[in-house]
Amino acid sequence: AELMGAYGEPSDLVTRIDRLTVMTEDDFAGIRSLTSAGIRPDGLEFSHAAPLVLLEEGAEREAMERTHPVASRNRNAPTRSAADALMLLSQALVAPETLTLSRIEATVALSREFWNDKQPSTFIVFAAAVALVAHGRPSMARELVRAQASTDWFVTAATAIVALASGDARGALELLDSPGAQTSIPRLQMIGGVLGVNALVRLNLNDAAVARFDALWNEVPAPRLLRFALRFLAPEDFDALRACELSSATADGLVAGAADRRPLGRETAARLTGAEREVLALLRGGASNAEISASRGVTSNTLRTQLRNMYRKLGVEGRTQAVAAAERLGLLGP
Repeated sequence: AELMGAYGEPSDLVTRIDRLTVMTEDDFAGIRSLTSAGIRPDGLEFSHAAPLVLLEEGAEREAMERTHPVASRNRNAPTRSAADALMLLSQALVAPETLTLSRIEATVALSREFWNDKQPSTFIVFAAAVALVAHGRPSMARELVRAQASTDWFVTAATAIVALASGDARGALELLDSPGAQTSIPRLQMIGGVLGVNALVRLNLNDAAVARFDALWNEVPAPRLLRFALRFLAPEDFDALRACELSSATADGLVAGAADRRPLGRETAARLTGAEREVLALLRGGASNAEISASRGVTSNTLRTQLRNMYRKLGVEGRTQAVAAAERLGLLGP
């Protein structure tokens, strides 16, 4: 494909497809963004990964516009996992409010149906987990990554992102230091490296974070890839990293991306009312709705309203998820 793309007749359909394949793979990997000058690669019209490249320079509106050609790709193609993952990831990083939960779930389901083992593409899993965290559904992202049999980079990094969103920086760091997080792909190296630096800052190990950041930069000295990877930090984590005593090269990367959107916030304790906490405690004890209504002296309609409000605050969809989220956030005590 690389030879055809370089030397084939430009008007030939096979040559154009091969060029598209090569440039998409290179741009996804970040190969063409490795320049230290930070110059935009040319020929983005031949790359389905163009949205990622555009996000490297803060061109968010243009990046979203470039997802449309990817979306219009032939629906009868053997698999749309890569194309769907690229669209989902780009949208999650730039405009998560335009995503619906049903859209995220359908993307995972389509990928799952294609493969014989009924496991979705791990790139889809990564993109969906990022989208769910950006959508305020970290508990659903947690369930998604837990269900995966693979422990490749995508699943490992997705699990680390969920851990960071849930406040488990130590768990995230262990994942990012594990064999599953090791890769030779520059874009993924930078994302994993930045997440590891983030985890150290969360643990108040700033000197170790700076040393790790410098080592990452020495291995992948690419300002465009750094700016892209910094999008995976929560806003408060980005600010905490900027407050560290960084080298000039890494500090410049943070300055360049200061205005970029960062939708992956931390999971925080929900503000539950006293009545909602009482209901949660009864749920944890296994009480039925009828038993909770009787115990609290409220009607079934009132209880249903309380449950809906509580589920919304916790970002969950049922009593089992609600109890798990409440225990994780320390809302129920020992």
